[in-house]
Amino acid sequence: MGPQPTITSTASGNITPAADPVFLAASVPQSVARGERFVARLAAYLREQEGALRKVLEGLSPQSQPLMGLRKCRWTRGTKVLVKLEGKHLAVEPPEQEFVWEGDYVLLDFEAAVLADAAGSTTLKFSLVVDGFLIGSLHVDTLIGAPSAKPRFVETRAAESAFASYSSKDRSRVLDRVDSIQTRTGIHVFVDCLDIHPNEEWRKRIAGMIPVSDLFLLFWSQAAKESPYVSWELQTAISTRGKGAIEVHALEPNGICALLCCYPIRNNRVMANADSRRQSTQHLP
Repeated sequence: MGPQPTITSTASGNITPAADPVFLAASVPQSVARGERFVARLAAYLREQEGALRKVLEGLSPQSQPLMGLRKCRWTRGTKVLVKLEGKHLAVEPPEQEFVWEGDYVLLDFEAAVLADAAGSTTLKFSLVVDGFLIGSLHVDTLIGAPSAKPRFVETRAAESAFASYSSKDRSRVLDRVDSIQTRTGIHVFVDCLDIHPNEEWRKRIAGMIPVSDLFLLFWSQAAKESPYVSWELQTAISTRGKGAIEVHALEPNGICALLCCYPIRNNRVMANADSRRQSTQHLP
């Protein structure tokens, strides 16, 4: 078992374990052939476990160079993490796996097959989701059909901050979701009713926070659709961050459809089902 976490108290006074600093690693073949089946691996671990984990990865796949310490996240013990893998020219089975972080290193194996007509290269994208929130991603590029010295690391992304956009009529539901993600991942979510001080110029503060937050969390509902403030915040996010930084969390059935009627966007990709109440999440391309 990993080292025991320290104990901290939340702003509400509740006692909760501190989040562990969790590092991410990946192991991907240096190159793959058309029609070949291979295993891509993602690992989550504490820093003191890195040496032992590296030996395990090298033993499992000598032809793959482990990429260690790609990103650092913060998770509390008991956090459920959903990991998805996808890539152009690839068929992955199963495409997603879930684990519970308990302090010991976690190693996930994804079996993938290269399509027979594939060419060039492919980027393997690992996406990490907690409570319906996309909290990070790893992209690793590997060649198809030609040998390579090592896979080329393309991009990592791990959110440390977020901005919550919502209607005040949905505040209680949104605060429950925000409290959950902050407790489990350590991501600070800016919420107007909690982070704006009395007599502060709220519009200026919000306009300044949206561009510097890693994620824009849009909690969509009929009330949000009718709110001029939510509309302004969304337009600000699109103009300053682009659609790729926006995560849509529908608070009502068919909420995503209602959003697309107002803001037509093609090729939206469903990231996760947030919970059993049919709240869904989409990430705008």
